[in-house]
Formats: sequence, structure tokens, C-alpha cells
Amino acid sequence: MYNCDFTENSSGGTALLAQERPPEIREDKVLAVRQLLDEGRYGIAERLDEVIETLLELFGG
Repeated sequence: MYNCDFTENSSGGTALLAQERPPEIREDKVLAVRQLLDEGRYGIAERLDEVIETLLELFGG
């Protein structure tokens, strides 16, 4: 996950500190999912349910 923090420096300004790099986009995965979508073999509704459940677990919902 990509996290950022803000901090004040000695001159009173604010700086943005990136703690982690965002994940790289895996082109091979994107192309594979596109192929499955084209073939009608990728269940978007099921995947969306899984993502929502994961987010609820992560954020205490």
C-alpha cells in the first residue's frame, strides 16, 4: 500500500514523506484479465464481493 506522512521542517514548512512505493502494474496480469473478460470467463461480481469483504476487514466495517 502507498502511505504518505506530512512533517514540519525547521523553517516551518511542510514536507511530504513517501513511506512506500506504489505497487508496479504487472502488464502480464492486466493482459491476462483482459483476455478472460473478452472470453466471458472473469466474474466481476464475484471479484467485487471479495474486494469489498477485504476492505471491510481492513478498515473494521
